[in-house]
Amino acid sequence: MKELTSYFLQHIPPFPQILIFSLVSAVAILGSGFLCGALKRYAGWKTGYTRKTLHFLIFFTAVGLHVWGGMPAVNVLGIGMGIFVLLSVKAGDGNFFFESMAREKDFPRCR
Repeated sequence: MKELTSYFLQHIPPFPQILIFSLVSAVAILGSGFLCGALKRYAGWKTGYTRKTLHFLIFFTAVGLHVWGGMPAVNVLGIGMGIFVLLSVKAGDGNFFFESMAREKDFPRCR
């Protein structure tokens, strides 16, 4: 157990780096969510297309973060995306971000 703890502690980036990764991830996540929500609500895109666009943007953001900051940056993006999805689903129908990714057939089971 001590070796495992030591391994994880050795691979945690310094705090200033975590802040930078978090800021970049937050901008990418909120920007992607906003774009996809706008495409759904104002441009009339179907949910399937906005979901695919959101996935595309987040996956390529992960690639860019990995090239720039390695796996710790991608982990921060993953944590941020998880929080984004949970909060959007909790907000539910009518939420701008929720509408960009929730399929219409999911609505009875969203809450």
